[in-house]
Amino acid sequence: MSIEDLFAEVDATVVSSGMIAEMMERLSAARKESQEAARQKAVDEDFLSLTCSL
Repeated sequence: MSIEDLFAEVDATVVSSGMIAEMMERLSAARKESQEAARQKAVDEDFLSLTCSL
């Protein structure tokens, strides 16, 4: 393996690590959005239940 091949492999690993970090950020953001949507749905259902019982 030449030094150029070694550098290319390191570059590919760094790019791959960056992509993994970006995907983890996206997953975290999607999870937060999903949790917020579920919370809002529960609030809406509670409000609807409360108004229907009046």
